[in-house]
Amino acid sequence: MLLLLATMRPTLAGSVPIEIVMSKDSPVYVEVADTIERILKANKTSEYRIVRHTVDKPYRGVKFSPHITVGIGKRASAFLLERKDRVPVLSTLIPRLSFDDMLREYGSGNPHPEKKVFAVYMDQSPARHVALAKRLSPQWRNMVLPIGPEREALSEEYADAALKNGISVKAVIVAGAADFIDAIEGNSPIGGAILSVFDPKIISPTTTKQMLYYSYRHRIPLFGYSSSLVSAGALASIYSTPHQVAVSAADLIEDMLRLGENQPVRRIYPDGYTISCNPMLFDYMLALDRTCPTSVD
Repeated sequence: MLLLLATMRPTLAGSVPIEIVMSKDSPVYVEVADTIERILKANKTSEYRIVRHTVDKPYRGVKFSPHITVGIGKRASAFLLERKDRVPVLSTLIPRLSFDDMLREYGSGNPHPEKKVFAVYMDQSPARHVALAKRLSPQWRNMVLPIGPEREALSEEYADAALKNGISVKAVIVAGAADFIDAIEGNSPIGGAILSVFDPKIISPTTTKQMLYYSYRHRIPLFGYSSSLVSAGALASIYSTPHQVAVSAADLIEDMLRLGENQPVRRIYPDGYTISCNPMLFDYMLALDRTCPTSVD
C-alpha cells in the first residue's frame, strides 16, 4: 500500500494516471468530469493522463494503472468500490447519506479493507444549513430534522450546529415513507422550521409533496437541499452546483497526490455553495429578513 501511495506524488518527469468514471453519459456528469479535468490540466507543476468512461461503457484502451479513481455519482462510486484493488477512490456528486449507505454496504463484503475512500458530497454542511434558517428569521428557535434510522452521526452534527447558533434542532426518526407525516406532526415545531436533507431511506416524490404541503398549510418554513425544492414550495435551500462540487473534487485530488501516503481520508462538503430562496413566501412564512443571502459564512 505504501508503495502505491508513494507513486501518487506528481512530478514533471511523468504524467500521473487518473481514471474518471461517470454513472452515465449525461450533461450533469459530463460537466463535473470536464471541470475536474480542466482544473487538473491547468496545474503547471504536474502532468496528468486522464481516462474517462461510463459504467456501461468501460475503458478498453491500452493498459492503464490509475493512481486515483474518481466516481461521479453513486453508481460509478459503487462500481469502483467493488473492484478488487487498492487504488484510492474519490466519490463525488453524491449526497452525504447516500454515500454513508453505500460505504456501509461495501464494508460488509470489502475484499480490501485498507482501500482509502474519499468523498466530496453534493449537499451542504449542517452548520451552513442551520445558519441559513437562522439568517432568514432569527425568531425561529425550534427546528425539526426528519431522518431515517441509523443517522446518529448526522443528527449529532446538526445538534452541534444548532447549539453554536443558539437554537434547537430535534432529529425526528422516520421509520419509513409511510410514517413520514405522522412523525413530523408529532414533533411539529411551534414558531419553528423544518430542515430537510436528502435521505434515500425516507425521501421520495410522495414524501416530498407531503412535506411541502404540510409546510405551507401550517406556515412552517421548510429549508431544503436543492433548487427544485424551492421551486416546489420550500422557503429556501442551500446546496452545491455540479461545478462547485467539481472544483472541490479537483482540489482534493491535488491534495491526495501531493501528500501521498501522508494524506488522511477526507470526506468533505464542497467549499462553494449556492442559496436559493422563494421570495413569494417571505411574508406568508413571516420571515424577518426579506433578502435572500448569498453567504452564511
